[in-house]
Amino acid sequence: MSVSVDEYRRVMDQQDESRDQPGLRQGVLLTHDFIFSTKVTSTARALGLEVTAAANLVRAAELCRDQRPGCVFIDLGVPNLDITAAVAQLRSAAGAVPTVAYGSHVDKARLDAARAAGCDEVLPRSKFSAELPDLLRRYLGAPENA
Repeated sequence: MSVSVDEYRRVMDQQDESRDQPGLRQGVLLTHDFIFSTKVTSTARALGLEVTAAANLVRAAELCRDQRPGCVFIDLGVPNLDITAAVAQLRSAAGAVPTVAYGSHVDKARLDAARAAGCDEVLPRSKFSAELPDLLRRYLGAPENA
């Protein structure tokens, strides 16, 4: 998942141009984990994209309503999260937005619940981390060479 310094600088230099390209969309991240949210948002920024983190479902739904994101990323570790209700509420706010959920690989019940709720992709946290740049490109429209 590492980005070379030269690639990071190139992407940051082109960031303003990338934001003006049609097809590039923002993302919303529902998570209570500040450190992991920083990892996701900084990776997006390095690719010339934007992901806004929300610590609770109410704020995530507000962001979805205001931004109409290209994707919503959902941390299944959010306390007391009813994934079925969350997906329904976020899609109600944003329309038919793709959802990517991630969680602990040992919490099979929550991963299965996310699949049953209709999430487009459900990944263990480690795989989500490893594939993060590709997921951002795929769902937010970043060029392959970014």
